[in-house]
Amino acid sequence: MAVAVNHLRAAWAQRIVAGPGSGVIPWRVRDQGPVSVRQPRPVVFDPMAVRDMQRIYPDEQKGVRQAVEQLQAGHAPLEPKTRELVGTFGVRIDADCRLLVYPHIDGAWHVFYVGHHDYDEAERRMSAPRVAGVVVVAALGYNPDRDVPPNKPGTRSVPSGSVRCCHFTWPSAIGSIMSQGLKGSFAKQFDYTGEGIWAAAGVPKGIKDSMAGQDPGERIWIEFWTPLDTLMIGGGSSASYLEQSNAHIVCPDVSLSQFLGVYHPWHLAYWFLKSETRRTLEDLKSGVYDSWLTDPQLKDSYGKALRMIKAGG
Repeated sequence: MAVAVNHLRAAWAQRIVAGPGSGVIPWRVRDQGPVSVRQPRPVVFDPMAVRDMQRIYPDEQKGVRQAVEQLQAGHAPLEPKTRELVGTFGVRIDADCRLLVYPHIDGAWHVFYVGHHDYDEAERRMSAPRVAGVVVVAALGYNPDRDVPPNKPGTRSVPSGSVRCCHFTWPSAIGSIMSQGLKGSFAKQFDYTGEGIWAAAGVPKGIKDSMAGQDPGERIWIEFWTPLDTLMIGGGSSASYLEQSNAHIVCPDVSLSQFLGVYHPWHLAYWFLKSETRRTLEDLKSGVYDSWLTDPQLKDSYGKALRMIKAGG
């Protein structure tokens, strides 16, 4: 059995998607477009599915490997699932064993469950946090954890009668925000406002300075829109005035569909580095600044940006 499991680990070790928690991966997002089940696709094993492989029999592991080869070629017979598993597919390994997959926006089939009909467990792995993650990615058009945003702060349009705002948070809070939106119940309460979200209208100086080379620190910025007539603080002024003055506002809860951008420190560092001269970009790619990759203070900002640039991004 160990040999078979090691075979799988060796084959897909570089394509396993890491995630926090006991199997629930909130950053996972499904392909929301039409899915051709006959289209050849790569196959990725999520971490819990790799662990599942240790719990099934050797002949079932062999069957999984054969099913993966069929999936890669676009020949596997797929059974659409229902209930909480809508948008996912099952592959029959034998009378007792099933392999469950979903189409990921990276173009691959992601295997998220292998086992003996424990669909309660399968549904738990495909539960609410990931569905919320789909909403975020659909609203933004990118996965902020791994992608450079296609639009810089302040460039996406907002609905008429709304104001553009930015709120900053910390890495410890971004997970819940990405699954629930911005909630006033988690914010500090003030006697004169009740529960609300504090933010700066427009694109604040902190973002602009970081895009101009200032250390972005650990702050993660959420850009969003909110209706002018719902402001608890800042109401009565025009959107243009609030945005040009970066006025402080307080607004009600912000849903995921109101998000315009989520900007990690490495995004801001990336834009700064890409704006530098051609000579500097050549130095970045040649290894002159590779110490950033391991520097404790820089690896999550300039280090990650540098890694993206060296990879051709």
